[in-house]
Order: sequence, then structure tokens, then C-alpha cells
Amino acid sequence: YLLLALFAFVVPFSWRMATFITIAIFAATLLKGIFEEGFKPNPLQYQNKFTYIVFIAFWFLYAISFFYSENTAEARIQIGRKLPFFLFPIFFLCSNLSYLNKDRVRTIMYCFVFGILTLFIVNLLWAGYDVIFEEAEIKRLTSPHHFFKTNDYEIFFSIVHRAYFSAFTCLALVFCCIELFYVKNNILKLVNILASVLLIFIPFFLTSRSGMLCTALTLSIIWIWITFVIKRKYIGILSGIIMGI
Repeated sequence: YLLLALFAFVVPFSWRMATFITIAIFAATLLKGIFEEGFKPNPLQYQNKFTYIVFIAFWFLYAISFFYSENTAEARIQIGRKLPFFLFPIFFLCSNLSYLNKDRVRTIMYCFVFGILTLFIVNLLWAGYDVIFEEAEIKRLTSPHHFFKTNDYEIFFSIVHRAYFSAFTCLALVFCCIELFYVKNNILKLVNILASVLLIFIPFFLTSRSGMLCTALTLSIIWIWITFVIKRKYIGILSGIIMGI
């Protein structure tokens, strides 16, 4: 569970760390199956076994293509990046995940949100420091191509395509908006409001056209959910006006 939470935190900004954690999750799964449970997964997990097989087959296609690749170094990188498509289905098929109750899944999702915000805030503070104290040009703070300097530190950070990162922000945005209406704690409500504002802003700051489109579609679906599914019509009207502006 702790490894899953750590994986969710690092996956938005470090594919290398996420790959190592994925391997650790897989190793822990094998050890737990051998010494504790005898590989007795929750039968409910087998309902999605076809999906797991599809993901495994997808990874095997990449693995087979390695033998036909002229650039073996890049092929190894791609196989490593796609490794979760192989390891996680095995994890879901062989582990008893009944311990993952609703609250623990929510905690994992919060780790994912904080991972996204950590990357953005670290770069924001770094860029601000460079502009104020190192006399860097203002584009260091305002241009996406100069903003994500953490990518220079490959041990901890990876170069994430703007479209992929925007997809992460949209997933996180959906979670934060749902939490906003169901969580009882006022501090968590405030956290989700602030996180939602930043998550909406990030794709536009990155000038990712696909990210901006995805965010607009996500906000539209959330608005439909608020207005017609949970029937918070006053909030729906207000949020619709804000979106229109």
C-alpha cells in the first residue's frame, strides 16, 4: 500500500523512479504470495482479467520489437517506460487487494495530486528565484520551455510531454472536484479548491492545445455531473457562468 502511494506521487514527474517502484511492488507481490497468502487474490479482481491480458500483450509487442529496432538504446528506454503495462496487470491478478478500501484509494489519489502540484510549485519557486536573484530573463518564469528546469536532474525528474502532463492534471481535477462535494473536512475542502484552481491553470500555462481541450471537456463533464447528476443546480449555474466568462 505504501509503495502504491509512493508510485502515485512520483509518476507525474519521474518515470525512472516510478519504474523502480513498480519493480519493488512486483517483488513485494511475489514475496507476499510465497510467504503469506499463497497467491489467493480477491475473486472480484478477475472480472477485469481480459483488460489485464490486453495490457500485457501490449507490452509484449514492445518487447518483441526490441529485436527489430536499429536504436537498441532507445528501445530499452521505451520497454522500461512501458513496463507497468506488464507488471501492474500481474500485480492485480496475483494480489489480494481487499485491503484497498475506499479511503485508502482516496489517499493514493491525493498522493497523485500532490505529485503534480509538487512538480509545478518546485519549478515556480525555482524560476522565481532565478528571475529575482540570478537576473534571469522573465521568460524563465513565463515560458513553459524555460519553466521546467527540474528536467535537468534526471535522477529525480523526467522530461514529461506537455500533453501527457495535462492528461495527469485532468485526472487529478476530476478527483478533486468529486472530493469537494463529498468530503466533510473543511480543510480538505479548501485544499481541493486550491488544487482544482491550479490544475485548471497548468495546461493553459503549458500552452498544450490538447491539454487545454482536455481540460475544457473535463470541466464540461464535471458541470453536467454537478448540475444534473448530484443536482447542485445553484452551484451548477454559478460555475457555468464562471466557465462562460
